[in-house]
Amino acid sequence: MEAITTRTTGQAAMTGDQSAELAAARKSADRLAIALEEIGFDVGQEFPALDGAVSREGSAVVRIGDVQPDIADGLASALTRGMVGSFLVAPRQDRREVDHADEERSSQAEQISAWVEDIRKSDGGRGLAFHIHNASAMPVYEVELPLPGRPGEEEPRSESVGLVPPGQTIRRPAPAEWLGTYVAPEPAKIEFTDNVGRRWTRDERGTLSRAR
Repeated sequence: MEAITTRTTGQAAMTGDQSAELAAARKSADRLAIALEEIGFDVGQEFPALDGAVSREGSAVVRIGDVQPDIADGLASALTRGMVGSFLVAPRQDRREVDHADEERSSQAEQISAWVEDIRKSDGGRGLAFHIHNASAMPVYEVELPLPGRPGEEEPRSESVGLVPPGQTIRRPAPAEWLGTYVAPEPAKIEFTDNVGRRWTRDERGTLSRAR
């Protein structure tokens, strides 16, 4: 389909409909250029003919023009990996909303913590307890406290906690043998699932990461 370029001089005046189609074509071409730049292409050098235009039938088109074989191969690889799917479909505002949603998800995970602290038992003696605190506004699920294996044990152990409601601290008994080396409250390893189904782990140093 042959297209009518609009960035050259000396051509006939466009109708109102053609002007609207051209504006739409240029907007789409600009979005495509941004997407290509985002994934590492130099649009000015590698896609110099990328432009919006109006076809002779009067509809908006985006012209990409001739590209070098290695550039085409690079674009094909990016498409195959799915790296540009969201950029080619969603406008920039949609991408910001997705990024914001990801930040909110990790924000909940950052508000989940666990530590070991001594307690006074009902019989008056000392003991140790895990404290699992959910400072977020939503519950977390499938909470587990991995424990070091005892001598001779092949399978790793864990204390299953289940659900921790928002704004609450749940306590679970810690191994009694830890009391002999206890000095002060310290972080405990914890694994949990956030409110959108992502699995997280926080290690004994308090470092948060996505569970594998």
